[in-house]
Amino acid sequence: IENCQQATTILKRETKPHCWLRLGFLKIMFLVLEMYLFSVMTLLGFYLFGGLISPNFHYGPLILWLIVLFWFSGVSVVTSIILKRLFIRKKAGRPAACSIFHSFADWAVDYHFNVSTYFLFSLTYNSRLWNIVLWMHGMD
Repeated sequence: IENCQQATTILKRETKPHCWLRLGFLKIMFLVLEMYLFSVMTLLGFYLFGGLISPNFHYGPLILWLIVLFWFSGVSVVTSIILKRLFIRKKAGRPAACSIFHSFADWAVDYHFNVSTYFLFSLTYNSRLWNIVLWMHGMD
């Protein structure tokens, strides 16, 4: 009961009239960071795998794009797990903190997970690999 009262007082304190403005600003800044992160991962994929395909091969650019897409998806899933472990440290039996940063962190990690796993999950949704990925995200 005491934890619920503390969480309620924290929630009342954080719901100031312009609290949504700070949260919206944090979300926009994260989207800019996310675009930068995704472009760096894509460029790194082209740098790493660009020499694997012969330039004379007719379907070389297509195969290179597919390899980079799978690279990007795999690295994004690993990045999502790292973000989850860094930003959100909830343990079972302990109440979640109610602050602007925690609301932002929950949104940011969920957004990154949804964006980064869309391609791989649409192709491999029946795989047991997703049980491991979801377990590492804390979704038992």
